Amino acid sequence: MGQRIASQRFYSWFFPLTLFMLLPLAFLSGKEKSVSQEAFSRSQISFDKAVVDFQKRDFNKALKGLKECLKIVSFHSDALNLQAQVHYLRGEYTQGLERARMAQELYPRFAGFKINQERVRRENLRKVQESLEVRQNDVLTLIRNPNRCYVPNLQAEIDSIQAELRRITEDLGRPMPTEDKVPADYFYTEGNLLFKLNRRNESADAYGKAIANDNRHEKSYNNLINLLYLEGRCGDLLRVLAEADALQVPVNRLLREAALKRCPPPTEPSREAPSEEKRP
Repeated sequence: MGQRIASQRFYSWFFPLTLFMLLPLAFLSGKEKSVSQEAFSRSQISFDKAVVDFQKRDFNKALKGLKECLKIVSFHSDALNLQAQVHYLRGEYTQGLERARMAQELYPRFAGFKINQERVRRENLRKVQESLEVRQNDVLTLIRNPNRCYVPNLQAEIDSIQAELRRITEDLGRPMPTEDKVPADYFYTEGNLLFKLNRRNESADAYGKAIANDNRHEKSYNNLINLLYLEGRCGDLLRVLAEADALQVPVNRLLREAALKRCPPPTEPSREAPSEEKRP
């Protein structure tokens, strides 16, 4: 009996302690999942600066900016994909591949957040539109009132309001983004990294996924044709080349010539009309 009581007493203090230990973890987890519009905007500023540094080929500075971006929004898949590209150019292929695949995995969440952000932006824009329309009606009423006192620049204000309303109407008329597919560039980045790791079959699959998501993705078509040329996969090469031509996707001239030299299209047998037999 004494042992049973001791056991009950042990659980009586251990269980609350367990809850106390888990509560901070749950709180942190909730904090990680919740990202404000303001935080997302700050992360985007860091990302935009990193893009400029990347274009300047200042890769160390670009990586620093991308880390700042991801520290604020850990699921910023565009930042992860750009990180993968930086690692590619620095010859860090395994690290780049990890980042490229993480970008693909987190993209649905990133896209969903951007769509929600766009909804909020449009709702705020509609409120501005309503306020401007009210102000426009007030000013027009004032202009049409013959007994009004002189108020300068009323017509200039109307012109300004109407110009802003036209801009807002045009903005709201654009279709809402529906980013349900992982961007082709993500798979293109993955394909380049796999190629450098000499995993060519996987690389070809990644380029194929890029083309499936964007059937005019020029860089993926050219890299896939080059890979198939190097592997001597003539049937696949001619098929992909024909698809590119059908969609009028530009293919590098020298690559095309080399590919067709190695893998010439099969020639069709001549179909001459049978000659009539001469009768004696």
